[in-house]
Amino acid sequence: MSRHAPPLGLLLALLVPLGLVGAAGASDDPPPTRVVVARVKGKTTTATAVVSLTETELVLQIDDEATGVPLDDVIAITTGARPNPPRPFVSRDVALDLWSGEEVRGQITAGDDRFVSLRSPLLGTVRVEVDAIAGVRFLRRLAEVAEPPDLRSQPDVDVVHLVGGDRVNCTVVSIGADALECATSGDDSLDVPYEKITAFRLQPYETESADGRLATAVLRDGTRLMCRAPAVAEGRLTLASLSGFDVDAALDDVVAIHIAGAAYRYLSDLEAPEIEIKPFWKPVAGDPVSLYAPRLDRAFSGGRLTVGGGTWLKGIGVYSGTSLTWQLDGEYSEFRTSVGIDDAAGDLGSVVFEILVDGKRRWRSELVRAAAARVPGADDADHAGRAQRGAVDAGRLDVSGAKTLTLRVLAGNDEEPYPIQDEADWLGAMLVR
Repeated sequence: MSRHAPPLGLLLALLVPLGLVGAAGASDDPPPTRVVVARVKGKTTTATAVVSLTETELVLQIDDEATGVPLDDVIAITTGARPNPPRPFVSRDVALDLWSGEEVRGQITAGDDRFVSLRSPLLGTVRVEVDAIAGVRFLRRLAEVAEPPDLRSQPDVDVVHLVGGDRVNCTVVSIGADALECATSGDDSLDVPYEKITAFRLQPYETESADGRLATAVLRDGTRLMCRAPAVAEGRLTLASLSGFDVDAALDDVVAIHIAGAAYRYLSDLEAPEIEIKPFWKPVAGDPVSLYAPRLDRAFSGGRLTVGGGTWLKGIGVYSGTSLTWQLDGEYSEFRTSVGIDDAAGDLGSVVFEILVDGKRRWRSELVRAAAARVPGADDADHAGRAQRGAVDAGRLDVSGAKTLTLRVLAGNDEEPYPIQDEADWLGAMLVR
């Protein structure tokens, strides 16, 4: 299976109640603040505020009382804050991708061969070690190019992607305020102004794997931060990033906090499954398993997993005709997931999802369409009656003692057998021990 976007590492699944940050409703009035906590064993808990968060306990405000939840029982906390609405990027807006799996958004204000200073609208000035940086994306110029560069690979040299599609293989010597200083193969020095760059990727840097309990916080602007021990007190989130910088943010700017413990595992973090792909449209050339390869923590089209206007950052994007099988060896007790047609697929996608345990079907969806699908010539009321739209919750499936788990996506049904835009998402798919 291929990862469609760097960097590697754990990404956060935004949850409501198991993976979703919903889109704004028709009203322009902001919804009331509501904290939703997805739990490993207990039921989803709703509160009005987060009182505090420590290494062992989450304390919530519920009905004018402070109620504690053991951190070992917490999967994720959504705070009620909403992601920033889309806006046009300016030329200096960047996303700093870090080897830890973190992403920080802002504008580069200073730098040298050791550190880069980034001015974040939500965090102030963040000073990041160059060795922690996997690459930098210049968001406006990437949005403007007809064919964005492939940023998936881990290069064996530093690669600078230029406006117009050219690329320069070099060694990045220094990341300055306005330009990169590079050394080419002939030991020539080359300064490349940022206005000529769409993105650059750096050679992999040797980093220690982060084991044990980890927390990931996602902010309104898309910044993603990872740490071992986040703390919340008096409306502020503080943490020491895995990449070496300290963070102090307003809790109102935090969309969600994810606690990754030993009690569960996301399928996208497990060993690669057995893959079987039998697409309805047979490719003229090439291996279907490569051409239709599933995307970990990404939609099949490469963007974030988005269904019905909500966004998940954990899951698997596939095309219809794809079956994935994991070996469980009896280690887990429960499987949870939601499913849907990705919003990027357009109006014509329609699939059926199936979950098999030890080769026997345990759950099957109805025909699933995109949330806003309108089929030309079709009666909307009729389609609404025989198709599910948006994210569909498969519930909690008992897999106690099971040896294998298979996720299968079929191309439509007997009435709609022609798969067009069948970009299907397994959303927040996880196994509970």
